[in-house]
Amino acid sequence: MDESKPKKKLKTNAMQRSLNKLRREGWTVCVVERKIPRPGRPFPTSRDAFGFGDILACRLEPKLIALVQTSTAARWNDHKRKILGPIHDGEFATDEERQAAERIIADAITWANAGGVILLHGWSYRLPHGLKFEEKRWVCREERLYP
Repeated sequence: MDESKPKKKLKTNAMQRSLNKLRREGWTVCVVERKIPRPGRPFPTSRDAFGFGDILACRLEPKLIALVQTSTAARWNDHKRKILGPIHDGEFATDEERQAAERIIADAITWANAGGVILLHGWSYRLPHGLKFEEKRWVCREERLYP
């Protein structure tokens, strides 16, 4: 192996970054989002736990169990609204879509009432706040939605 060549930076996605962040913070993590192939379509669809959870995480100190929704910072408000609501008239094309959205909100409340935490991660590639001469890096905006 030639050590003189510079190493390539590996690209990561939001899921990988969140898994790494949570592990560094002492969480035990498991991906619960599933990719489902769609015949005749180039990209699969994804199915989250309860319609909002990409990662199941737990830790002992402090004792917590969490479902984490992870995405780019640009999709932050979409994901937050999907979990917390509210739902507006005329927002959905079909009654089935509206019922699915209502079910996600109800399931999030049930998860929280059962003692679970919901974390929202939004990743952006930028300069960290307060640092002027640093290189850009991946920065996570994290918000605890429930409880």
